[in-house]
Amino acid sequence: MNIPPYGHAFRKALMQQANVRVKAQDVPDMTAYVSPGGFWYYTSSGASYIEYAGGSTSTVTAPGSDFKWVLITINASGNIVVLDGTPAAVPVLPTLPRGRFPLAAIYVSAGDTTITEDMIYDMRPDFEMSVRDHRDLMSLTLTGSHPASAISFTPGASGLISTELQSAILELKTLFDDLYAHAGTSGTSGTAGSSGTSGDTGEDGTSGTSGTSGEDGTSGTSGTSGVSP
Repeated sequence: MNIPPYGHAFRKALMQQANVRVKAQDVPDMTAYVSPGGFWYYTSSGASYIEYAGGSTSTVTAPGSDFKWVLITINASGNIVVLDGTPAAVPVLPTLPRGRFPLAAIYVSAGDTTITEDMIYDMRPDFEMSVRDHRDLMSLTLTGSHPASAISFTPGASGLISTELQSAILELKTLFDDLYAHAGTSGTSGTAGSSGTSGDTGEDGTSGTSGTSGEDGTSGTSGTSGVSP
């Protein structure tokens, strides 16, 4: 950290609003000047102070037609990042990504060759920017810091339709409640029957005698079977 911190002279003179302020160059061109300063940035590790030594932005290009907004931002590493908007008759501000903090918006027209003070609009937040992304809450164990409603869910082959974890949990609960309501109860097991007793073995009958052979001898008769007692 610089000693004194960047922007200290402004604060000393009660000029806090001069901290990381975007203004036109003394000799205007297609860049802007950002004054020195710093800001507090909150991460999962705690609050860190991010400094900027002051300097010029990269060159802003004028649209080929119509108008566009250009956002001058600073990132969590203390670097100035220029975000280009889409040219249109009625342009809109470019989307502000995660980890970018707005400093100013510049309204650029087709054919502009310099950036003047009347084209620059201050966009610095008056209050601390709160956590805007679930990843900034990583490692926190405070109650409520990781709500299931903040976590996306990819259904894949699960058969669920929800794309957010809290909804997927409720969807699963509904399915299980429905299964429980329609499932039958198990029947009771029957008792085993008693074994029967073995019967007495009958005596074998006598075998019949074989018939005598003739020329085409007749077959002997079969003996009778023995009778069981």
